[in-house]
Amino acid sequence: MMEGLRNALADVNRARQTYLTACSAVLESLREVEPELAADISTMWPDDGVAAEWVCSPLDNDLSPIEMVLAGRTDLIQSILLRAGHGF
Repeated sequence: MMEGLRNALADVNRARQTYLTACSAVLESLREVEPELAADISTMWPDDGVAAEWVCSPLDNDLSPIEMVLAGRTDLIQSILLRAGHGF
């Protein structure tokens, strides 16, 4: 019984690490295609890991920032960053 729980937790930890690695790759790719936006994003968080996870996480409109980039809506991300920088 406990072994099954340990295995399930190990699966969750592996999946989480895979997700974080993929988010880091997304942030690196964003730096290539939108370097200014990527720099703005990176300045908002204490480290690249947190910034990378934010880029991949759905926001209020159910789209992640990277999905907004792909949809050509970097203006929305800039607006979010501006509001966050001013504490809104």
